Amino acid sequence: MAWLSDVWLPGQLLAVFTGLLFTAFVLRAVYYIWLHPLSKYPGPWYAKTTNLIYYVIECRGELIPWICRQHARYGPTVRLGPERLSFTDAAAWADIYGGRGRGANPRVYSFPKDPWWAQVLDSINSEGVPSLATHPSDEQHARLRRIFSPAFSEQALRRQAGMLTPEYMGIVSDPIDMVRVFNYATFDITTELVFGESLGMLADGEYVPWVANVFDSFKAMIYVAFPVARLGPVARFAKRYLLPASLKQLIDSHMRFVRDRVDARLDRKSDQPDLWNLVLGADGKAPLTRHEMYSNAAAFVLAGAETSATLLSALTYLLLKDPQRMRRLVREVRGAFGTEQDMTFEALAQLEYLKACISEGMRIFPPLPASGARAVPREGGIICGDFIPGGVSGTPYLRSDIRLLTSLDPRWRLPLRRLSLARQL
Repeated sequence: MAWLSDVWLPGQLLAVFTGLLFTAFVLRAVYYIWLHPLSKYPGPWYAKTTNLIYYVIECRGELIPWICRQHARYGPTVRLGPERLSFTDAAAWADIYGGRGRGANPRVYSFPKDPWWAQVLDSINSEGVPSLATHPSDEQHARLRRIFSPAFSEQALRRQAGMLTPEYMGIVSDPIDMVRVFNYATFDITTELVFGESLGMLADGEYVPWVANVFDSFKAMIYVAFPVARLGPVARFAKRYLLPASLKQLIDSHMRFVRDRVDARLDRKSDQPDLWNLVLGADGKAPLTRHEMYSNAAAFVLAGAETSATLLSALTYLLLKDPQRMRRLVREVRGAFGTEQDMTFEALAQLEYLKACISEGMRIFPPLPASGARAVPREGGIICGDFIPGGVSGTPYLRSDIRLLTSLDPRWRLPLRRLSLARQL
């Protein structure tokens, strides 16, 4: 290669290299914008050529508003990346998640989980064992559902009613952060059900280190795990050797806490109708491995606690901004109960306006606005009447759905609509 120094100066070599990179970028852009099988789908041109745009917007915390704007501009199907489509048509739910005999793909149980999405969710799980939420196998997912379904039946919830009353903070005279209070309560309740003992945060009025660690892990997952998971087959290697030590320490600390709590619960005999008493057989043997217990316990706590607190926080905000409906809800609740002891599972289920407000809050502010991404099978599939090539990531976004409903006013002012619809059913 020495002859190059006689022909090309370093500056010329740099110019040629830069020119080749620019040419490759232009050719890639031309292919993805005009020649790719997804080129017929509308969307922002700058997002069609690279996943970097999606990732940057995600890191800035602006992904869902951005997706809403794209659907408002381009319609019910929008291309958000080189091989990424977003849908708001209700038919997409049946086509992607419908199962055998439903949707436009009756011979397919469901589109497989997008490996990238599953790796992101598993990034805060150092067990290396997929949970119910992330298992790529339909058969194993069905097995886990059969195992855990007794713990989430209506009968189980009625038995658990006595466990769903966390300790109170007592009389509070100063202003308090209700978001923190809701997190205290939901984490206390969920850990009582999953670990057999509460964290006691509502009584103490502060986060335990593990919960604070969980929130930090969520942020780290967005910043680091998203791009690492995009490395495909080398993602496992990247997680082990390329993730920052601080993030790996967060993940290890999180799972160590879960393992210790699950082990302590399994070693301790209990008559409480918690998760494990409802899942374990009469002989005390579980139809799953200990590592599967760890993985799913972590998933249940995070899925049940943080999302519930998010919904309650949003619902409180919406009601405080709407004094008329807040007064009506207060009248219903206070008129139905003379004492706190009267607030039983059965009695609360009879409060129609409360249920309408909760349903409306979930419609306006879903705690998880993006459903789990699915990858179109290798042979391709039908979504909303169109053939989609294999490997494409397809996702219905709840938050963008509600902004495009033409027959219903999407703004918060419709608990009465919920009541009228319920009466028609």
